[in-house]
Amino acid sequence: MQNTLIKYTIGICCLLFLLFACQSSNNKTVEPPVPNPQPTTSAPKQTVPAPDNDYMVNLFEQVDYIDIVFHNFDFSMSVTDKPNAQRNISYMSLNPVEDIACTPSLGRSYLNGSGAELAVVDIHYNGTCAYYVFVNKNGRPKLACQMSEGGINFMKQIASMQVQKAQ
Repeated sequence: MQNTLIKYTIGICCLLFLLFACQSSNNKTVEPPVPNPQPTTSAPKQTVPAPDNDYMVNLFEQVDYIDIVFHNFDFSMSVTDKPNAQRNISYMSLNPVEDIACTPSLGRSYLNGSGAELAVVDIHYNGTCAYYVFVNKNGRPKLACQMSEGGINFMKQIASMQVQKAQ
């Protein structure tokens, strides 16, 4: 009888061990093996210099009219008074842009003063990237600067106007 009791106790212990072993293995998730990452070659970042302070001050002082043409919006804008045109210039910081190919252009601003073209600027904004690219007569980038907080807020308003018009 003692032999049977020992066998019975050992049997119960083995069952309990298996029960706990199986239960803990069910809670574990098996992670697939992670392949060795292959080095990727990304396209080099496109950069151009930021406008200097003198350039921006000159632009601020001379601008009195701005046309903004959006590529995929069903409206454009004209800023026809000097204080609001200057406010639009204040949306441009002196901070350089890390990569001018971060996002496609939303539109183009034509900055004018006393009837003459002062600059043509592509507007780039997608929530992650927010910057302006000054282009030359051939449409090639020559300068770029980040949007100020005011510029980002302005672009958010423009985007909300487009959403409202679409509804």
